[in-house]
Amino acid sequence: MNKIIRFLTLILVTVSFSACENNIEFPDRLEEKYMVLYSMAEAGKPVLASVGESVFFLDDVPIQNWRKDATVSLYINGEFIEHLKVYDRNPPHQPVDGDEYYKSDAIVHSGDEVRIEASLPDFDEVASGSTTVPHPTLVADVKVISLVPNENGNGYYGKLQITFSDDKNSNDYYWVSAKKRAEYYPEHPDWPVNWADVKYEDKIFAEKFDYIIDAFGEPKRSYSYGFFDDRSINGIEKYPLTLGFYHNPEVSKGPLTFDISLCTIDENYYKYLKSYRQSFDNSVLQEPVQVHSNIKNGIGLVGSKANSISEELYQFDVAKKYD
Repeated sequence: MNKIIRFLTLILVTVSFSACENNIEFPDRLEEKYMVLYSMAEAGKPVLASVGESVFFLDDVPIQNWRKDATVSLYINGEFIEHLKVYDRNPPHQPVDGDEYYKSDAIVHSGDEVRIEASLPDFDEVASGSTTVPHPTLVADVKVISLVPNENGNGYYGKLQITFSDDKNSNDYYWVSAKKRAEYYPEHPDWPVNWADVKYEDKIFAEKFDYIIDAFGEPKRSYSYGFFDDRSINGIEKYPLTLGFYHNPEVSKGPLTFDISLCTIDENYYKYLKSYRQSFDNSVLQEPVQVHSNIKNGIGLVGSKANSISEELYQFDVAKKYD
């Protein structure tokens, strides 16, 4: 019966998409180099940026050529603030993932209009991008709502719930990341602590073709973060965002401990994340995807976010009786 369902689904998909196409625009010369600019402005923190140049996919060079010799200028609300300083280490978060990166002394705030301009000695034009730093949402509660034994008797499966408010007067975009402490031995404080990603199982993360993937029996994808817009929850004062997690008391002793981030992000960052993830989708149903860019005279992203989580770690009593 399952084979019949999958066969019928394949026919339906083939007919539905037979007239569909997704044209990707490419420059006349694919081997031409473009300046690459990635920058992230987070409310309450300095601005980070990475600058480099694109590479032709047939060239025997690193996947990304980041540069130290760029001039990176920061403008806030139309006023020039400073040239960013260059550093040699990996920034702690995407999309700024170069070996060399630039950092401001200035701190940006929600509502600021941030523009980044970057120039390199061997490029004639200045690359630039802009963003408006969003406001954080209100997180009403974070709690574990269930913790039950697995059917195979190996550990427990639980649900973590983050309740937050969505502004009905704006189109909002969110990014969430949560990790659970997976291995922890209080009697050995010198041992490393390992963290495991939660499962982004809330219905708001459902992809457009999830029902087709289910019909073909393809495995669910696993990600280290989730993102979504508020089209289905616009104006809900208390939306209970639900995440799943695995708990093994034999190796993770002490309280249930989570490292959580819930951020509002700007529209360009959302489009970048969505297209970037789709570009790595190896499903036969996925059309070619061009990764979103908001950079003038180059490619990349100038994005922004605001973290709504105030606590560094959330801890819950593992002995408590959950529903």
